[in-house]
Amino acid sequence: MIDKMNNKKGIRFKKNYEIFLSPLFLAALFLLLFNDLFLKQAFPGLITGKLSDFSGLFIFPLFWSAFFPRSKKLIFLFTAILFIWWNSPFSESFL
Repeated sequence: MIDKMNNKKGIRFKKNYEIFLSPLFLAALFLLLFNDLFLKQAFPGLITGKLSDFSGLFIFPLFWSAFFPRSKKLIFLFTAILFIWWNSPFSESFL
């Protein structure tokens, strides 16, 4: 039988929500908020737009994967497809 803390190989399971406390997740979240609330107004341009893209693409799939851990691959694939569509001319009529 599998223990709650260990799988068959003895590796500790992490709870899904622990990702929200990881240093990389918190750093990306801080970067996204700081960039959107302050940097974009102070220094509008290509760099601040790409910072938002990068940090958002990092956070979005991790956030949803914490709630739906069995669908991680689908979430990451959907994130990539959604980002490509959002930055394409096809999304202009949606906006």
